[in-house]
Amino acid sequence: MEEKRKFVRLEFPIEVTYRISANPSIEDKSISKNISGGGIRIILKEKLLPGSPLELEINVPDTDVPISALGETVWQEEMVMGREVCYESGVKFVKISPEDRDKITHYVYKVLSKRIKNPEED
Repeated sequence: MEEKRKFVRLEFPIEVTYRISANPSIEDKSISKNISGGGIRIILKEKLLPGSPLELEINVPDTDVPISALGETVWQEEMVMGREVCYESGVKFVKISPEDRDKITHYVYKVLSKRIKNPEED
């Protein structure tokens, strides 16, 4: 099977604030499951159709201000956390500045490099 990803993914929890563009009054926080320069996997409380736009504020460590991006859902998988039904969601970035994408990519490589050098610290 051919790998379609253009960016290396990092399995790492990062705080994300999201707003559903179709209903901006819906704003919530989530934690990422993984992140790359091309997108992010997060847990959402809302069931969304593929292609649904999301406004994201991503709190990448080592950055002074959150990274802003516009994403769209690619897939969702229903899951139960405690008593709540949630949706693990793959979100691709459709609008992000090159500088912010570079910040994410730099952080991903920094953490992966550290894990390779010191795997017992992970």
